Amino acid sequence: MGGVAGHLMHLYDNRELSYNDIADILSKASRGEIVGTEKTDGFNIYLGFRDGEARAARNKGDMRRGGMNAAGVAARNYRGGAKVRQVYVDSFRAFEKAMLSLSDEERAKLFGPNGEIFYNTEILGPSAPNVVKYDPSLITIHPAGHKRYDAETNNLEVVDAVENAKVLDAAVDRFAGALAGEDFDVQKTAVTQLNKLDDDHDLNIALSRIQKTGLTGDTTINDLLVTAVSQSVNERFSVLSEEKRQAIVARVLKLDGHPGITVIKKGLPKDIANEVSKFIKEESIVPIRKVIAPIEDAIHDLAVELLSGLESAYILDNRAEVERLRKEVATAIANIKEYTGEGSEVAHDMLYRQLAKLKHHDKIDTAVEGFVFQHDGNLYKFTGNFAPVNQLLGLFRYGRGSVPAIREPGEDELNEQAGMVPSRVLAVVPGAFKPPHRGHLAMVAEYAGEADEVVVLVSPLDRNGISADQAIAIWNIYLEETPYDNVKVMRSPVNSPVSAAYQFVENPDNNPDWAQPGDEVIMGVSTKGGDEERFCKNVQKYAREGVLIRPNCAIEPDSGSFIDQETGEPWSASSMSEKWFQQGIRGALPYIPPEAHDRMDDIEDILMKEARKTRNATKKVTTENIFKMIEEVIDEKDKKTDKKKKEPITLENLFDMVEEVIDEEDEDKVEEISSMAGGSVGGYALPLGAKPRKINKKKARKPKRRRIYIPD
Repeated sequence: MGGVAGHLMHLYDNRELSYNDIADILSKASRGEIVGTEKTDGFNIYLGFRDGEARAARNKGDMRRGGMNAAGVAARNYRGGAKVRQVYVDSFRAFEKAMLSLSDEERAKLFGPNGEIFYNTEILGPSAPNVVKYDPSLITIHPAGHKRYDAETNNLEVVDAVENAKVLDAAVDRFAGALAGEDFDVQKTAVTQLNKLDDDHDLNIALSRIQKTGLTGDTTINDLLVTAVSQSVNERFSVLSEEKRQAIVARVLKLDGHPGITVIKKGLPKDIANEVSKFIKEESIVPIRKVIAPIEDAIHDLAVELLSGLESAYILDNRAEVERLRKEVATAIANIKEYTGEGSEVAHDMLYRQLAKLKHHDKIDTAVEGFVFQHDGNLYKFTGNFAPVNQLLGLFRYGRGSVPAIREPGEDELNEQAGMVPSRVLAVVPGAFKPPHRGHLAMVAEYAGEADEVVVLVSPLDRNGISADQAIAIWNIYLEETPYDNVKVMRSPVNSPVSAAYQFVENPDNNPDWAQPGDEVIMGVSTKGGDEERFCKNVQKYAREGVLIRPNCAIEPDSGSFIDQETGEPWSASSMSEKWFQQGIRGALPYIPPEAHDRMDDIEDILMKEARKTRNATKKVTTENIFKMIEEVIDEKDKKTDKKKKEPITLENLFDMVEEVIDEEDEDKVEEISSMAGGSVGGYALPLGAKPRKINKKKARKPKRRRIYIPD
């Protein structure tokens, strides 16, 4: 589901596992010794109870606000409209009724004294199916993955639900009576066990394939990755020091204590620094995939055999459902092969990649999506052919990226499509951010808890003397020092970031990184100045087909009101930049997130970059300005020297004057930069990139130090 649930791991996702660990798990699985639960193709949601009523949460933001009550669940938009909403409403009502049948003491043990515990659950609604059609209307409570929201730290913790499970076990049998007359039932997820394989043939093949990758004995997946990435880094960046290369490897693999990209790039020539960034962000996936892919394929093929013939506890006629899936996938494959429209190359490439896993539609021999189990405190899954089946049917019915739906859906398919919850929840946050401050980050952090991915669009226009590149660079420092790894910052393609946000949801060029059919989009905006009303109103009519715009989009950051103590006004980028120009980077310290205070030098370097460039460009010594400067020196000397004692101008002292002028100009540059850092500049300082206003020499005596005034 994204959001709170996060990613349920395959074995190869845990890079700390050694070959011996993986071999032990796979061996036990092949002997039928692993007990777990069925992974179902339903609607994942977190359910809780507080203040006398049931609560639902899809993400951290929901949990922070105490969860949605019945009215909140009904008011939420769901792709598919009334049909899907009804599934959520009916299942939620049943859950609330079941929880009200418990005593206050039981509910306190289950959900905590303040209702801070939320249970990981799955809704199976036959009236709104996804890929697999289940028979009962049911809420299943998973055995693990439950969360506790800590209001003091604003963090989510995994709940050790052993004691909670005892209370739930004692109560679950009573739910049937409490829910008499309801369409939905509430149960714990059914426990199941993998079937024992006939022999070790498939197991031995899988283990042999894994060993061929170099993963043997106590060697971990991470060990292989360090070796592979180090080799790529050493080949690509042989000119760099060993320390720098190790830092790149650590950053790519997110090893403990890894440095940020800015730290790694510090001191490097610009061209090499750019190559380092490109490698870390884009190219490092190549050596990683080279290691992971063969391990993934070996485990996948064994998982297909492990799940073969496994029957779902929630389907009455498993054989009939398997046959239905086979026919539907066969139709999808045939139509994708024959497709010649827009994005056909992409469609065919995806088809062959999925067929490499599926082999043939006849290989579909179970309606079970997957198998979930615990090992050493971690939750893992085995998935067989459901993943390629899901990809192929999704491409066929709804399209993907540049590929539109291959076939117009019939009535039955529309009903199925109506049952889909958003494939992603995206938040798009537009603004100038010249520069970004702590209040901006707090707002983005709120959206990061609400959405699977947050896209920050930065206006390309300079403001306050700060460019888009500088703003993005500062954003990246903030994000490197904070845990918001689902936030992406990019330059707006048009001057108005708000217009860009509208383009994001319309996606006329079918950008795969922007809104896609099936996505729910939050138009990120603060509550300041009526922005919510102006920005969020009527956005849905501009969105591409299949994209749902969430209403009531504004978020008031909970981390403070961010009021300027001097002015009493809400913080702004302009007030931050003014503080920096007047008092230096230390004056802007309150505006910078505490997590980034150790990066103040990096932030100052970014802000000063354009200033240095401008000064260097305007201070070139040319023949023309040399003579102007000499004139000024002579005029100044005439005022200070008794005319009777005035020294005649000779070639020799003329050169002395030139040297003196240049020395004074250089000194002025140093003084000016120093005073900006120390806060001694009066009035408003020149914004980065701006040219000083000319002063009329007839009206004003030229001071030794230049004072520069600009409008705000």
